[in-house]
Amino acid sequence: AHTAKQKPPPFVFFFLVFELTSMGPMRPSEEMCAHAPGSFFHCSFGRVHYRLLGKPTGKPLVVCLHGISAEGVVYVKLAEELVSLGYQCLLPDLYGRGFTDAPDKNVHNDVHLFTTQVAELLLAVAADTDYQSAKGIYLMGSSMGGAIATKFAEMHPRLVKKLVLICPAGLPNDMPFLASLVK
Repeated sequence: AHTAKQKPPPFVFFFLVFELTSMGPMRPSEEMCAHAPGSFFHCSFGRVHYRLLGKPTGKPLVVCLHGISAEGVVYVKLAEELVSLGYQCLLPDLYGRGFTDAPDKNVHNDVHLFTTQVAELLLAVAADTDYQSAKGIYLMGSSMGGAIATKFAEMHPRLVKKLVLICPAGLPNDMPFLASLVK
């Protein structure tokens, strides 16, 4: 029986258990970035690529966070549909994906890295969203993007009006438990 003192086991997804920074920071070439659709912004841990589709209409900004093996472009068709319904959509490439830089090796690659990226990007696009990025957003995430979206909503509950999770995955955070699995 589960009691209040017992901690439920963490969700573990083995495909996430690897060292993303072992290859060193990867930065898309300037030539690649020159042809990238969308815009760039310099966040704390590197250059971030994003697409902002639609115009502000007073409806909440929809922010779509992709999974570990994807990039923001996976949401373009959905975003086009949402734009036709009057929404503005923000599709960032998360660190190390698409046209966005990977952080340096000394940066801890965890959920806080990505929630910081989202927060900084929302501030950067505030004027372009008629400040909807600061008034309340609809946050959507798939796979690893779901874990990031969940943590972001926990950290900023007044900012996230709606949270949509599509096959969300967890991020490992209990290394002793993970280590016990490989014994």
